[in-house]
Amino acid sequence: MTKRFALALAAALTVAGLAQAQEVKLKTGAVYSGYVSEQNPSGRACITYTNATFTIPGDSLSVYSSGDRTEVRWGKNVFESVDILEEGDMVTFTTNRPGSIYVKVSDIERISYPYSEVIHDVVVADKSYEGTIVETIVGKYLKMEVDGRIITIADNKIRSQSKVSVDRNKNLNVKMFPYLDIYEVKDMSTLTGALISQNFLDGSAIFLTREGSLMPLTVSKITSIRKVPNDAYEAAPVSVEEDDAVDVRINGNPAIWLEAKIDKKKEVVSFSVEDLGKSILAVTDDFVAVNVKEGGKDLILVPFEPFSAKSHTITLGKVGDLQEDVALKPSTSYASLGRKVTEYDKVEPGFYVFVDVEGKRVAPIWVTGR
Repeated sequence: MTKRFALALAAALTVAGLAQAQEVKLKTGAVYSGYVSEQNPSGRACITYTNATFTIPGDSLSVYSSGDRTEVRWGKNVFESVDILEEGDMVTFTTNRPGSIYVKVSDIERISYPYSEVIHDVVVADKSYEGTIVETIVGKYLKMEVDGRIITIADNKIRSQSKVSVDRNKNLNVKMFPYLDIYEVKDMSTLTGALISQNFLDGSAIFLTREGSLMPLTVSKITSIRKVPNDAYEAAPVSVEEDDAVDVRINGNPAIWLEAKIDKKKEVVSFSVEDLGKSILAVTDDFVAVNVKEGGKDLILVPFEPFSAKSHTITLGKVGDLQEDVALKPSTSYASLGRKVTEYDKVEPGFYVFVDVEGKRVAPIWVTGR
């Protein structure tokens, strides 16, 4: 299983309930309406379906009818409660009996996805596209609906893929996902939630847990993926604080703060790796703007590498050195409607933190870039 396919199937699983289930078409011509409920590194996937359509050579199957019931037998396969759609040299029929089938990932030709009213896909290739992924031709390309147009993007050109709330004033929440991912990850406990971002260049990813934490992952450590219905699913977006109650916004979203330790003598900024796993704000652009409520303190933007921590603490360095040598220099800063806005242009993809020295807190972000 390639690094890209780990997210391709996971993204495919964001469906709006079985009434709007995805379609999974195999190279044999079989089409299943349901969802990919399981996959593993051995290249196997399980499709759980409510109905399926098959087109099979007529001389390779037998059809039996009794009253209103029709049964089709094809080799060792028996399909009950079927409807014959086409007859002759090729027979097309559907079955409305739900079930599950294991297939090779290489046998999947395409996956079509339903529309979500609350979640958008963001795909970064030659430029950034935001809209709805409508179909993936496995291993070749994907199709997106962007502002009413269908955009085709070659699979090998995709740099990153992520999910964002359609309403920028609201953060992603697991209640927005009708199904939950269950990830088995090497050297970690089982994760339940939703994969919301992956960088295909370095194999890093962000997982939104059921408890609302944001967990950085390395895709190569994922050993299996399963999907289950989300009992907490809500079709309506999840509400957040009113704008005037939020002291700091980053690209329109409320900053997510972690407690930091700032040593008074050495002025060293550090924070907990465990806390980092709970909160990271994904920025699907190469432009970062921080909007601070009037009276708020100045913040500094510092790059860091979360996967390099050798202990339970990430140490950024001395405040003075960070401000002088490490912090990104803003492209512009101005006041607007009682708030101070600081903008950073052409921010390279990677992990960063806004450091509030006086407040002894940091707000981590992950920039995917264009």
